[in-house]
Parts: sequence; C-alpha cells; structure tokens
Amino acid sequence: MVNIEQISAQVMKNTAKLSALDEGFKTVVKRMNDTDAVINVIHKIAGSIETLTIQVAQLTRSVERQGERIGGLESKPGKRWEAAAAQVLSLVIAAAVGGFIMMGR
Repeated sequence: MVNIEQISAQVMKNTAKLSALDEGFKTVVKRMNDTDAVINVIHKIAGSIETLTIQVAQLTRSVERQGERIGGLESKPGKRWEAAAAQVLSLVIAAAVGGFIMMGR
C-alpha cells in the first residue's frame, strides 16, 4: 500500500519536472519570438534588395540613354568639320575647274 509520504514525494518530483518543463517551454517560446523577429528583418531586407534591384536597372537604362545622347553631341562637331571640309574641297575644285576653263579661252 502507498502511504502519504510516498505520494507527497511523488507530487514533489512531478512538480519539479513540471516546473522544468515550464521553463523549457518558456525558452522555446522566447526563441520562436526571436526567430520571428529575425524572419521579419530578413523579409524587410529582401524587399529593400528588390527595390534596389529595380532602381539599379532604371539607373542603368538612364546611363545608357545619357551615353547615347553624349555620343550624339560628341559626333556633331565631327560632322560639322566634315561638312565644312567638304564645302572647302568643293570650292577649291570649282575654282580649279573655273581657272582651267578661263585659261583655255
């Protein structure tokens, strides 16, 4: 037969085990909350990276368009110089042809 002292001792053991389990449960809950906080930060970082990726792509397109515009501006003086040189060459040739015609008369 079980006496009261044995029951009391068993209750004390069970109370100690229950207390330990309760502390372990509290630790697990705290770790889960900490993990949730880390996951939220990771989601925010992922969103920021996505935003930055979009902005970098837009910036790249903008730089490419500026490069095209700068290339066009840089080529204009060259085109002007070529046009002026062509005009001078045409005038020299016309003068030479005119001079030969006048000499032949």
